[in-house]
Amino acid sequence: MPTDFNLFGIGPLELLALLVLVLILFNPRDIGNGAKNFGRFINKLTRSENFKLIQQTSREIQNLPARLAQEAEIEDLRKTGDALKADLNSVGQQLRGATNEALQEASSAVKDANATVKSNLADPAAAQSGAPGDGAADPYSAWKPKGPDQPA
Repeated sequence: MPTDFNLFGIGPLELLALLVLVLILFNPRDIGNGAKNFGRFINKLTRSENFKLIQQTSREIQNLPARLAQEAEIEDLRKTGDALKADLNSVGQQLRGATNEALQEASSAVKDANATVKSNLADPAAAQSGAPGDGAADPYSAWKPKGPDQPA
């Protein structure tokens, strides 16, 4: 039954060889003091400004692809928004032009109708004398009641 005892990718024989090497290189009495100094070194390292700068730069590099994609998407949205503004401006100008034309046509129609009404009110005899042969037709004939003695 094989046991797979790996600690940080180091097998049991490698761990034993490393322990023997540490005992040979360092005096067994100095190992405790060395571990204490190593801990202080790690503490100073993690609190230093350079280490914090390295960590921040590492995070920025890891987040760079996502940030670039987001900025590219924002730029695409900005371009789309500008295109929509241009389209809306052109449609608005077309609507203003059509509205002005319709307003001018309606104004001229009202002026013509007003002139016709004024001329009919000023000379009621001329408006009523429109005989079938003289070319002057009564503009209100469609609204006048027609009786049995007046065929349509």
